[in-house]
Amino acid sequence: MRGLRWSLLGILLLCLSAPLAATTVVAMSAEEVFDRAATTLLGEVVAIEAGETDQGVIYTEISVRVEECFFSKEAQKVGETYQFEDGVFRFRQWGGVLGERKLMIHGSSSFRVGERVLLAIEDSPESPARFCVGLAQGKYSLHGDRAQRDMQGLQLLDEQSGTLAEGSADETPVSELLDFVRDHYSRRSQEDSSSQENR
Repeated sequence: MRGLRWSLLGILLLCLSAPLAATTVVAMSAEEVFDRAATTLLGEVVAIEAGETDQGVIYTEISVRVEECFFSKEAQKVGETYQFEDGVFRFRQWGGVLGERKLMIHGSSSFRVGERVLLAIEDSPESPARFCVGLAQGKYSLHGDRAQRDMQGLQLLDEQSGTLAEGSADETPVSELLDFVRDHYSRRSQEDSSSQENR
C-alpha cells in the first residue's frame, strides 16, 4: 500500500506541474533503459482503453500483440521463449482521456492502434499502473526501417553535471536497435549464468 500511495502522490504532483509542459527525468543511455526494464518486447498495439482506479486516477491500458520478447519478469519462459496469454502483453500507463476528463503526463509515451513498437516497461508491482522506463525514453515507434523516439515534453537531467536538456525526437535504424537489444540481453543472461555457477 505504501508503494501505491507514493505512486498516486507522484501522479498528482505531475498534474500540478502540468502548466510547465515538461517532466524532468534522469537521462539514460540505451543500456540503462534496457537494464531497468521488467519487460522488453517488440510488437503491434492492438487495443487502447482508458479506465480509472478506485481513487479516480485515470490510466490507459495498452495491449500489444507480441512479435518478440527479449526479456520479461512477468511472462512464463519456456525454453528461450517468453509466453504471454493469447500472445498479448497488457499494461496500464498513468494518464489518458476518460469521457470529458483528461490526465496528461508530459513526456510519457503515446500509442495508437496498429503502431509497431519496441517497449522497455518499468517494474512497478505495488502500483496499478506504470510507465515505459524513463517515460518516453523507453518507447520506440517503428516505421519501416527506422525506429523513432519522441521525447518532447521531457527535461533530461544529466546526473553527473547536473545540467538539464530539452528532450527531442531521435531515430535509429531498426536493424541496429534490434541487434543492440538482443546482444544486451544475451550478455546479461550469460553474466547471470556465470554468477550462479560461481555461487
